[in-house]
Amino acid sequence: MIKPYLFIITVVFILSSQHFSAFGHSFESDDSVYLLTLIEKTQTELELANKNYPSNVTLSMDHSDDAARLVYETFYADEDVANDGEFTKRYNQELSKANITSNALVVVTLVDEVLRNYVDSIDLNFDLTNMSNLLYIIPTKSTNNITNNESIDRLESSFFVDPLNNLENSNVNSNDGKNPLFLSNHTIMNYAKHETAKTIAMKINTLFQLYLKSFIGMDKTKLNDVSKLEDDFYKLYSMINKNSSPAEIMKKVHIDIQPTMQKVYNLKIKMQQT
Repeated sequence: MIKPYLFIITVVFILSSQHFSAFGHSFESDDSVYLLTLIEKTQTELELANKNYPSNVTLSMDHSDDAARLVYETFYADEDVANDGEFTKRYNQELSKANITSNALVVVTLVDEVLRNYVDSIDLNFDLTNMSNLLYIIPTKSTNNITNNESIDRLESSFFVDPLNNLENSNVNSNDGKNPLFLSNHTIMNYAKHETAKTIAMKINTLFQLYLKSFIGMDKTKLNDVSKLEDDFYKLYSMINKNSSPAEIMKKVHIDIQPTMQKVYNLKIKMQQT
């Protein structure tokens, strides 16, 4: 059983020991990972455009517009690519040389895309990808009356406080005093973004199964972490699908998924002073 004060210390330590810019967990990456991620995002939008046509032309057009933008970004990701032939060569080259590290980096980058699309889908003006924003939801209540029989989920959720109540021009504060950051079942304002968030979350599960869930040659001490990641990725999809609270989704990513990905696949943090 994790003690209440240990949970507080853990979160505060993570936030105070790593100085991040607006991207929270910012891992060292390269042009190859950038292109591979763009490819996955582009394919997602193309798939959704096709899926919605002709039953929902509006959604299909929204996804088509995003796909067109991403195709453009993908083609011009490399300044040495000047025509379709060169792009095809680079495309196939990057796919063939991808390794467990690059695949892990693609996955953690796509996790951020899930968060961005989810908040856009519910029109919430709050950056879930920014790890420093966890400071607004870390425990603040007294732990004197907490018993050892309480579950850690109940413990953590009971500590959540209303964040950003002093910020101006932010729609995280509703008129009825209930902060939408902690509310579930938000009304979907942008169905295309919500579809994208769900589809990328599911694609993350697929990529994990195909490229990262390999126990061959892996330190046996990491097997439990890999199993936990598998469960956490499924939970992330489930949370997006049922519109869990943004705070819970953010906690799942920054406290569970990203630190474990860093540990298991030896991802390097890009230190960025704020």
